[in-house]
Amino acid sequence: MGADMVIAAVRSHDRMAREIEADIAALTAEQAAVIFHTVNGESYDYLYDEGNDEFDSELEFVQDHLTRALTAIRNESRELTYLHMGGVHLWITGGMSWGDDPTELFQPFLYAEESGFF
Repeated sequence: MGADMVIAAVRSHDRMAREIEADIAALTAEQAAVIFHTVNGESYDYLYDEGNDEFDSELEFVQDHLTRALTAIRNESRELTYLHMGGVHLWITGGMSWGDDPTELFQPFLYAEESGFF
């Protein structure tokens, strides 16, 4: 058993942070559930039930991860590197992993990438 190099990247098309914040705040529980289950490799084949507490907790979880990713990008965290190519910003985090997340931002970036908000 050895270590693997893993990375997560978020593309940004010059969207303003306040636009992304508005998208995060407007995220519905159903959208959050789809993002949550996609990132975790699970199928989203059950019906959305508005009264389901699981959806509410997934909404809070996903919103928290998206906010953490946005805050890290704004503050140019040391856990990130940045590339600019043809009008697209690419924020990258990652590193060596022995089965765990290589950085604190790895999971938030997976959610940010799946959301499509950035």
